Amino acid sequence: MSARESLARTVSILGHPMLVMPAAAWCAARESGIGAQAAFAIIAGLAVPGLLVFGYSAWCVGRGHWRHVDASAPAERAQLNRFLLGLFSLAAVVALGLPVPPRLAAAFALSAAIILLALALSRWCKLSLHVAFAAF
Repeated sequence: MSARESLARTVSILGHPMLVMPAAAWCAARESGIGAQAAFAIIAGLAVPGLLVFGYSAWCVGRGHWRHVDASAPAERAQLNRFLLGLFSLAAVVALGLPVPPRLAAAFALSAAIILLALALSRWCKLSLHVAFAAF
């Protein structure tokens, strides 16, 4: 791996939504003054889907469907985005029925909207989910 590829991989990992979203939620929870239990519910609510995505990606690589967990090939990315859309849509519905802050369900619904946009635009461009979620 070249130095350029190594740097790109490092930036991609450090900016990965699985790391950025719970960290941003923790900062927002601290600033908003919500209780520790509510803050933990939000952070856990974001971490669980992240772990499911990691597990799904590892499973796809292990079965030989993908070359790498990054889902870099267009077909891999489309498959990952369909999985993410279903996961975040389901998470939004489930969160509505749980005793967690309503903003968690809203965050999942908005996450599903980002994925839906990525799927809709995929014919013309590749939306960077890392950038989209970092901006979110």
